[in-house]
Amino acid sequence: MQLLFAFHALVFVSEGKLEQFVLLQKQHRSDLQLVGGTNTKGAEGGNKTEGVDAVICGGFGGFQQICGTYRNGRETVPTKNWPNLQPDACKALCAAEGTAGCCESRTTGFCRFLKAGTITTSPPHTDARSTKCVFNAAAAAKKAADDAAAGAKKAADDAAAAATAKKATDDATAKAKKAADDATAEAKKATDDATAEAKKATDDAAAEAKKAADAAAKKAADDDAEAKKAADKAAIACENPGHSTLPTCTLPVQGYCNGRARLGYGTKWSDWKDVSGAFLCTNDFFAEDPWQGQAKVCVCEAAATTTTTTQKYRTTATAGLDCATGRKITTSSECQAAANQLNINWNPCCQSIDNEVYGCFKRADGDIIFNGKVKSPKKWGHRKDRWSVCTL
Repeated sequence: MQLLFAFHALVFVSEGKLEQFVLLQKQHRSDLQLVGGTNTKGAEGGNKTEGVDAVICGGFGGFQQICGTYRNGRETVPTKNWPNLQPDACKALCAAEGTAGCCESRTTGFCRFLKAGTITTSPPHTDARSTKCVFNAAAAAKKAADDAAAGAKKAADDAAAAATAKKATDDATAKAKKAADDATAEAKKATDDATAEAKKATDDAAAEAKKAADAAAKKAADDDAEAKKAADKAAIACENPGHSTLPTCTLPVQGYCNGRARLGYGTKWSDWKDVSGAFLCTNDFFAEDPWQGQAKVCVCEAAATTTTTTQKYRTTATAGLDCATGRKITTSSECQAAANQLNINWNPCCQSIDNEVYGCFKRADGDIIFNGKVKSPKKWGHRKDRWSVCTL
């Protein structure tokens, strides 16, 4: 059989109806593809081959022959209909359905194909002729061979592609592993370097800190030794003569000073206290113990003899006692003047509060304050770390 496209073109050119053929193809066979005149897409259930016709339709017989219908169960046999076709063009489209059946052509140009249809004699149809369309065994064999060859080639191509993909995957995996190993090695080196640098910095800082601590300790020891040496030299009385913590101090407990005195040793001292004449070098006299467990000495800072200062104020010798009648300081300004004369720090706070006694007094904190609240609920004697500041 000649190629379908060439056959159709020949028929329609000879009839002068090529444009009609093209139009009919667009209208009725949009799913028909003619490649080199061969059928590449047939009706449902037909063989589809390339290079040869899958179905061969014989020549049309005499008139009064139609394609008879029959029923497959309850379903009507599928029918394809085309108008305005010459017999050969009709037969070509029937064959293009790609399945066995009956092809009918009428002189009116009407054409139809019945899948699995049969030729039936119909005397009234004097314009109808029919032919049988059957499968082409050679086409089926060629298709099977072509399919097998295509399958083998695809399998080979797939295997080659798989091998290529596997090699690419293996190469990528190896490359990724090398990159990861390199990154791990670099990270470890960086971590080791950072750890070493941090350790060196820590060691250097520790060495510097130890050096500074040693220097500070040495200075403190030197200062303490100098202070003790100065205290030994300036001592005018011993708190505890011959004590094991200060066996070199053998002076009596009673000392003499006109000016101010303090109790302590080394770098630990009580506040200065104004004295005039004899006094006892004791914790009780100074109302504090600047270094518990350590024997102490008393030193004197004599009053200046170049100026004459009239002493107007004093602190009570015993903590917790109020000034004698007529000796109480009742104003903040006079309390500040007393602090200045006694050379004790003036603290302007707390001048009207309920939790301190009324009056001018020295605290164990080493300062003098004035509480002007006359009706303060606190009375002298409630605390043993407060000394009244009184006029002489």
